[in-house]
Amino acid sequence: MEPRSEFDARYSDPAAAPTEWAEARALLAEAEVYWLSTVRPGGGPHVTPVIAVWQDGAPHVTTGPEEQKARNIAAGPREEWRFTPREGQLHHTAGAANAFRISPTTAYGFAKSPYGHTRWRFDT
Repeated sequence: MEPRSEFDARYSDPAAAPTEWAEARALLAEAEVYWLSTVRPGGGPHVTPVIAVWQDGAPHVTTGPEEQKARNIAAGPREEWRFTPREGQLHHTAGAANAFRISPTTAYGFAKSPYGHTRWRFDT
């Protein structure tokens, strides 16, 4: 199911238009580095770069079971996921890892030239 798109004109150039989810999804699928923000058990944020794989229409990330992000997700599955496209390759490191499918409720996109702010809301 496609998310609902909302365009926020307050933070957008008058010439901008909302980014379609299909275009945003294609950019996300091509990215190599993403930013994942989780919530610590005490309520504070934890932000870290991650490598993700898109499968079945959703991003999946892996992490070691003792990593802070794994402990945060186990304590309460509230996270924020951001990406930064980079050139390069994925290199696997040895050791145990947990895999998580990210199921967002809300996503934000910021276009440039002209600058635009789109929010996508996913039905849960």
